[in-house]
Amino acid sequence: MISPHPILDLTCTLSLHDFSVVDYQHLLSVCEQQRRNRWVDNARAVCLMRLERIDEALEIFRRIALSPGTCVLRGDLPDEIKLNYASALLAKGQLIGALDVLDELGDPNQWMAIQIRCVLLDWEKSLPWWKRILWRAGRLEFATPVSVDFELGVWPPAGVTIPGRSIDRAGTSDGVGRIAGDDIADPASVPL
Repeated sequence: MISPHPILDLTCTLSLHDFSVVDYQHLLSVCEQQRRNRWVDNARAVCLMRLERIDEALEIFRRIALSPGTCVLRGDLPDEIKLNYASALLAKGQLIGALDVLDELGDPNQWMAIQIRCVLLDWEKSLPWWKRILWRAGRLEFATPVSVDFELGVWPPAGVTIPGRSIDRAGTSDGVGRIAGDDIADPASVPL
């Protein structure tokens, strides 16, 4: 059983044998019943990403991450949402956009940011030498697919407590049953 999220009114039953075996469709339906705010929308978009509904996730992220009528990130946007937005852009193949969002992080050394940058470096190394030069010189995108070997998006949402199990952002457990930073009420201040 998940304890209620400090921002989301989210309580539901999950399989805890493998943390990756989360019923994202169920969580999505729970999130859709909540009062709308950026944390609910962030959780909805991560569920959509995990369900491989990238276009729908990007639509949500653009609404909550970008200043209205622009392509500029909101100044007050927490890193957790920036990382999730960058993950969705990566999944869509919008590599320049993903890198641009990563460049806006307050802490560029967060685990998900490092994973995304490693994927992009591996992708770059897979290009022929002349495409690598063009990519480096002008960040030209190519139709070469990007291979991602991890689940996209920061999950679970900051502050979610799982009794008997704690997974920090690097995927390690403290054995106490808390997600790193779950004692902090504002997810924007949770270290990733």
